[in-house]
Amino acid sequence: MSERENEFEKLIERFENMVNTGSTFFFDSEEYEDIIDHYFAANKVDMVKVALDKATAQFPYSVTFKISKAQYLSAIHKTHEALNLLNDLEHIEPSNPDLYITRAYIYSQTGLSEQAIENYKLALPLSDEKDEIYVALGAEFYNQGKPIDAIYYFKKALKVNKDNDLAISELALCYDLAGESAAAVEFFTE
Repeated sequence: MSERENEFEKLIERFENMVNTGSTFFFDSEEYEDIIDHYFAANKVDMVKVALDKATAQFPYSVTFKISKAQYLSAIHKTHEALNLLNDLEHIEPSNPDLYITRAYIYSQTGLSEQAIENYKLALPLSDEKDEIYVALGAEFYNQGKPIDAIYYFKKALKVNKDNDLAISELALCYDLAGESAAAVEFFTE
C-alpha cells in the first residue's frame, strides 16, 4: 500500500471515528472533498449526507460543497431540488465548470439530452478537463443515436488527451455503428 493510500485510509478512519463517537475533529476542505468523493464512489449515500452536513457546517459558503449537495440530492432522486440549487449557485459563481457539469449529468440521467449538451458546452471554456467534457458530449450524441456527431466529440477528446481510454473505446464503437470502418482504420493509424 502506498503512503498516499495509507494516509487516505487514516483520514476515513478518523472521520468515521468522529461520526461514531460524536467527537469533533477538524478536517480541511480538501479532506472533506476526499471524504465525500470516497463515499460517493462507494455508493454510501447515507455517509455522503453525514460528510456533507459536517463539511457545510464548517464551510457554509463553499460552492464546492453545495455542488456536492446537488449531486447528493440527485442521487436520492430529488432532481428538482438539485437543479434549483445549481441554478442558485450559477448566480454566485457562474465561472465554476463543476456546476454546469453536474447540471448536465443530472439532465442526462433524466433523459433531457439537449439540456445536458447545452450545459456541457457551457462548461467547456471554463474547465481544465476538456477531454472529459468532450467524452460526455460524445456520449450524449451516441445516446441520441447520432454516432457521427459522437465521433466528432470523441476525436476532439483524443486531440486534447490521446491517452483517454474511454474516448478511444467509444470512438471505435461509434465508427462501427456508423459503418465507417475505413475511416476508423485511417484515424487510428494516424
